[in-house]
Amino acid sequence: MQPSSRPTLLRWAFALFLLATITRLPALLFPNAIDDEAIYAVVATEIVEGGRPYVDAVASSSIPTAVGRWRSIQCAASMCFTT
Repeated sequence: MQPSSRPTLLRWAFALFLLATITRLPALLFPNAIDDEAIYAVVATEIVEGGRPYVDAVASSSIPTAVGRWRSIQCAASMCFTT
């Protein structure tokens, strides 16, 4: 590495560190768990305990929401693939 490119590399490293810190700051200062992080924690606990995350972890949506999503997928597929 050339001596003249070292300060540029340090500036980029500092900028990346600053960007990562600024984007994570709300999560660090927010007193409650963020929804995504709570789901990740549940899945991680299932994996550590030997469970299967997609089978044993708690679903985050209710049954009517899941049925509505399934129906909308069926409807979209029937509209796209009918001849």
